[in-house]
Amino acid sequence: MPDKSALPASDDFLPHVHGTFQVQYGAAEPLSFELIEVTELARHTASEARQPFSLIFLGPPSDRYLMQHTYRFDHEVLGSLDLFIVPLGPSSTQPERMRYQVIFN
Repeated sequence: MPDKSALPASDDFLPHVHGTFQVQYGAAEPLSFELIEVTELARHTASEARQPFSLIFLGPPSDRYLMQHTYRFDHEVLGSLDLFIVPLGPSSTQPERMRYQVIFN
C-alpha cells in the first residue's frame, strides 16, 4: 500500500493472492500464512467510505492454530499490518491447514 495513511482496499491485496505473510505472535518464530482469497462484500449503506472486503488466509500445516485475536502481519510489499483474525476451521482440501478470515468494514 503506497500511501500509509490510506485505508486498505481489496485492490491492495489482490496482487498478493497466494503470497506469503509472516504472522507475529508472542516471542515465537513467525508463522507463514498464505493469502488465498480476497472478496468484496456488500455495502451496508451507500455512504460508506470504502467497499467492505474479506481476506481468507491459510495457516501453516500444523495441529495448532491461532486464536481469534489481533496479530501483526508482515509482507514484503504491503509492510506491517495489525489484523484481527477469526479461525474458520480446517481447509476442505488441506485439512492440516487452518483457514482464517479478516474483514475490513
